[in-house]
Amino acid sequence: MNRIRLKARQAARLVPTDTYRTGDHCPTTGWWLPDGSAEGGRRITEGSIMPTRAGRPVVWVADTSTPLTAGSPSASE
Repeated sequence: MNRIRLKARQAARLVPTDTYRTGDHCPTTGWWLPDGSAEGGRRITEGSIMPTRAGRPVVWVADTSTPLTAGSPSASE
């Protein structure tokens, strides 16, 4: 529980260079890119576990260029 609170505080100062690994709790709802790739991004909700990609663990980078209201359906897990 403390880890979630810590991540929530970190979300307030989220910058594009912040990264989170598969298995970490998502600090804030938004679009995330796997390994910083411009493809394969997905919307992940706050508190969700950062997912794998193609069955492999990845590092997720916040995509601050995509508005929260953009595009595809929620893929939170």
